[in-house]
Amino acid sequence: MDKLREPIFAREFETFYTQLPKWLAQGVKGFALIKGSESSVFETQNAAINAGEDMYKDRLPFLVEPISETREIIIANDLLN
Repeated sequence: MDKLREPIFAREFETFYTQLPKWLAQGVKGFALIKGSESSVFETQNAAINAGEDMYKDRLPFLVEPISETREIIIANDLLN
């Protein structure tokens, strides 16, 4: 797929859903920080965001997702206006 037409975070979500079963089986809790195929786990969402800003400041954006068996969808009002 043409890189310009690839959905935003497609690679990151692929990485997340590939790693998720392993993390759940190992009892990992927290938040995954993902950029491309790279992933790290942090205890809090803020820690993951701060690390992402430090690690990927020259390669934004990055993805932060909770490691959980259930999926919570949060919609930011600012994105809808």
